[in-house]
Amino acid sequence: QTECFNHVRLVQRLNGTHLYMCGTYAFHPLCAAVDAERFTLPSRFEEGKEKCPYDPARGYTGLIVGERRLARVPAPSPSPQQTRGCSPHPAPDAEFVASVLVRESQESPVGDDDKIYYFFTERAGEETASFFDKGQAARVARVARVCKSDLGGKKILQRKWTSFLKARLVCYMPYYEVLRSVCSLDGGAWPGTVFYAAFTLSAQTMEASAVCRYSIAEVQRAFEGPYMEYQDSA
Repeated sequence: QTECFNHVRLVQRLNGTHLYMCGTYAFHPLCAAVDAERFTLPSRFEEGKEKCPYDPARGYTGLIVGERRLARVPAPSPSPQQTRGCSPHPAPDAEFVASVLVRESQESPVGDDDKIYYFFTERAGEETASFFDKGQAARVARVARVCKSDLGGKKILQRKWTSFLKARLVCYMPYYEVLRSVCSLDGGAWPGTVFYAAFTLSAQTMEASAVCRYSIAEVQRAFEGPYMEYQDSA
């Protein structure tokens, strides 16, 4: 049973000498700080619950932000919890691909304004005949943004990101809707950040892929635009 192998799902730079790694470990996730030079495992492991998914096939992303704070989605257990105290807003069936920290606070006079960008694929309920007919919705690529300092709201907004926004990620080539991989380059400063996304065809009639490029300015303009609303004329 390959599902019972230890599938490594998270590798992040922890500090100048160690990497932080998490694996499924036969549906009992474990994490460890690994010496980056010798690549040796420590004698003791950390509990990986709420840090790593149990299922090796589940779409997942995570990154270390600040002092060993792990921001990751989706929640790997039946009771969604975030290590930073917040639950994600995308659809429950969303397949996450990547997460990127953009340090927008560099040389900023207004303080901490760093953002985390998430890339994933989910069902597009807005494209169905009925907004609530989720079963027939096509899967589309999304980019989401949340403030790094967002720890959730109060009362009914506890454990929920209050700065969360998402937008459709469209490749210039039609029918390439399935997001497979994302990488970013900052060019030395965050305003020069560029995201490169690899897509495959939504229909499985042929094998083909495409790479599309998005600047941070283009992504920000999408989030500054009007919100999508549902209007029922019936």
